[in-house]
Amino acid sequence: PRAGWGPRPPWSASCPAGVGGVAGGRVPLDRDRLCRALGFAAPGPHTRDVMWAVDGLADAALAATQAATTADRLAEDLEIFTSPGFGYVELDASLCRASVLLPQKRNPYALAVIRSGANTLIGRTTGLLVNQRTPSARTDNWLRSYGELAAVVELAQQLVSLAARVVDTLRVRRAALFEAAGSHFTGAADLAEWLVLHHRLDYRTAYRLVGRAVAAAVEAGQDALQPAGLEQAAQTLGLTLDLTDQEVAAAMDPAGNALGRHALGGSAPDQVRAVAERLASRLEAGEGWRRAVRERTGRAEEELVRRATTLSSPHRWSTRAR
Repeated sequence: PRAGWGPRPPWSASCPAGVGGVAGGRVPLDRDRLCRALGFAAPGPHTRDVMWAVDGLADAALAATQAATTADRLAEDLEIFTSPGFGYVELDASLCRASVLLPQKRNPYALAVIRSGANTLIGRTTGLLVNQRTPSARTDNWLRSYGELAAVVELAQQLVSLAARVVDTLRVRRAALFEAAGSHFTGAADLAEWLVLHHRLDYRTAYRLVGRAVAAAVEAGQDALQPAGLEQAAQTLGLTLDLTDQEVAAAMDPAGNALGRHALGGSAPDQVRAVAERLASRLEAGEGWRRAVRERTGRAEEELVRRATTLSSPHRWSTRAR
């Protein structure tokens, strides 16, 4: 259901049987019975909602495309992180392809497949949206939309599965990551937060203080902040801090900073596990919904075929004739 509209069956679960034309019909059909017989969740309220609208096609295509785009963002990051300039992670050899020109180079081919596939999906979904621009009841303009949706969902499934394979086989170079985390003044923002917590500075003042200290250190050719540089920056703001080497080192320690972020969405292990558990719960709920819908429609189809077989049985009609 769409946000703000209240609970209602999704477009795909609305039964079109007996909905009639734009003004409904005069024949008093039992639409609830038809709905149950065909395995839908509820009767569609109006022709425009269930027969002349393709919102459901667009919603499904957008959901599939967004899932693939999430995989694409990961692929774009990994293309950077696998490059020699970073070397943070390494793709499995089965997901790479040898360079045509450089014998020492392995191209992360799986990432290119994910990125190009996401581009294709964005184009196809845009086409589905364009197809909605049609007068009422001109459903013949949507003849190709249903096939396009199936193609979008199938390609998105392939791309997400490939991204999962990339993550499952990814080799993380922890030493390289740890070295990078402790360089280039990466802990400057954490130091500003530490000053807020331990020296009662407002964040804007702490931000300006650390920023001035970093600028001075870079100008002096230094690759780390020192208490003396922070004191000089503090004096330009009319402050005195009296920091020690141990305090500055602890405030900028990458491991300590990662482990100490326990707020919602933080990087501490308990918060990361909580996010993973919430996602797993959502996935389980989605899988449960999918199974329930398939079971309901499967039972409805079996019953419908059984009844149709019974009604069309020659024995049944010959008995009536006698």
